[in-house]
Amino acid sequence: MTRILIVYGTRQGQTARIVNEMTLILEAGGHDVDVHNLKESRPETLGVYDATIVAASVHAGGYEHEVRDWVRLHAAEFEVRPNAFVSVSLSAANDDAASIAEMDAIIRRFCDSTGWEPGRVVRFAGALVYSEYNWLLKRIMRTIVRKKEHGRYTDMTRDYEFTDFEEVRNFARDFGGVVWMISTASTI
Repeated sequence: MTRILIVYGTRQGQTARIVNEMTLILEAGGHDVDVHNLKESRPETLGVYDATIVAASVHAGGYEHEVRDWVRLHAAEFEVRPNAFVSVSLSAANDDAASIAEMDAIIRRFCDSTGWEPGRVVRFAGALVYSEYNWLLKRIMRTIVRKKEHGRYTDMTRDYEFTDFEEVRNFARDFGGVVWMISTASTI
């Protein structure tokens, strides 16, 4: 059995939902998965894991500070094993050139600031969760969405989920398969 570490940061909980879905798929594939919300707990040692997934959500053009700080401290330790970075953002819901360029720049800044070059980078669309925002953030998000989405998704009495969970499950299956193949090859 392989051990996979998933560490993540989240603000309104969508990244946690994505991590939970990945965990279910990886465990169904026979992997032992340890999950840590870096705001609440940190893994004690990384040497016991066969692979690492780092997941973080974009807020104000960057990822959670606890994720950046943790990756900066441990990047060299998990770069020697299969690893992936899961980026969660509203921009990932758009496939226009401007949104892609914006996300490329945010991911590049993260990699440069942490010294980590992920083995794989995946982008999942997040959610617009007005119910979790304070009064000011609701209005800021509505203004941003109004400009980018031509007035759609501005009803602050409801939430909007953009995550394609089939994409999430496919990534988890694929990553788990790679980890299994590498661990099996190293024991032969």
